[in-house]
Amino acid sequence: MPVSAERNSEGTTWIVTVDSNAPVESIRRAIERSGLTIQQFLQPTSIFIVSGTEAQAEKARRIDGVAAVEADLEFDVGPPDAPVS
Repeated sequence: MPVSAERNSEGTTWIVTVDSNAPVESIRRAIERSGLTIQQFLQPTSIFIVSGTEAQAEKARRIDGVAAVEADLEFDVGPPDAPVS
């Protein structure tokens, strides 16, 4: 099963998970200051979908209140009737 980090015109797509008690608005501003571009915020789970470089993601990992920053992986499992997925 091939796995790769999802890339777009702005770099790699990253999943930024915020601690449940962290102030989301100040974290949003810090993410933007790190150079990452916010694509989406999933409020119920306190997750930002962002894009940028590895160096920008590393800066985001050091933000107080950020629990994790991981590359958004794309999985290719093939068609349903493929002999090997």
